[in-house]
Amino acid sequence: MSQSTTSNFPILKVLYHHKKLNISIFLFYIIASLLIVLFVFKKQYTSVVSIIPSAASFASGGIGGQLGALSDLAGLNFGGASAQSQEMYMGIINSRKLLDSAIIKEFTIMEKGETLKKNYIGFLEIEGNSEIEIIEKALKAIREETIYIDIDTDNGILYLSVTTPFSDYSAQLANYITKRLNELVQTEVQSEYRYQLNYLKEKINEVNDSLKTVERELELFLESNTDPTTPQFQVEQIRLRRNLEIQTGIFIELRKQQEIFILENMVNLSDIKVLDSAKPSFKKSRPKRSLLLISFVLIAVFLHIGFVGGRLILKNFVANLKLN
Repeated sequence: MSQSTTSNFPILKVLYHHKKLNISIFLFYIIASLLIVLFVFKKQYTSVVSIIPSAASFASGGIGGQLGALSDLAGLNFGGASAQSQEMYMGIINSRKLLDSAIIKEFTIMEKGETLKKNYIGFLEIEGNSEIEIIEKALKAIREETIYIDIDTDNGILYLSVTTPFSDYSAQLANYITKRLNELVQTEVQSEYRYQLNYLKEKINEVNDSLKTVERELELFLESNTDPTTPQFQVEQIRLRRNLEIQTGIFIELRKQQEIFILENMVNLSDIKVLDSAKPSFKKSRPKRSLLLISFVLIAVFLHIGFVGGRLILKNFVANLKLN
């Protein structure tokens, strides 16, 4: 190293002067970083399930497109009314109702020739002072570290990624979450469907009763009056026919709504559509050991240079104090 370079950069001069020591320290940093990366950070394996919600498939054509055309003729915004959507799926997947069952569900896997049968808490070795604390820690871990949801806005596909230290467990857990998602979707959607359909039926029955009453009133009025030329007869006839037209219009509209609702839910009540189920991954998804190793070494080098620079500044400061 030239004299001019070391004079311009005193830190380099110090490093070069103690090059054997610094080389030993850098080698120690590399070895320590390698050990940390190899033995502290566990391998993680990710399995992915791809799902098409019925809302996406409904708008794509086929029977969904035909039903959408029917709704357009009826003057209804049918295409956007689907009960199933990516957002609905995300909410259910992250719900306590689904995750509680995913946490306590036991799975059997083969790991290094050994059969393991555990639940999420056992596989991730989650500990706590009470059962409630353990469950809460597991819920936080599964939401923040295990499950990741991504939505492809171009084609409406939802990707559910599950990452754990065990390849087989990641796949089994991902498929179980998908199964529970389908069960909860069917439960929630069918419950809402039955409620709305029953409401429509009740309103149709009420209007139908009113319609029969108005029809009977008009029939009795026509039978009881023999002179249709009187003003009283004509006014009363107009009133009764107007009521009949109103009740008939309401009845027809409600029946139309009922038929469209039933057709719409032929899609909404279908099972979720899984494009690709989860498979065990034989290649770890993280950690990226080479990147971690480089990062640790660079951080250690910069910290060491900072330490040397700090010592040099302190040394010069003390020397100036002595001179003064």
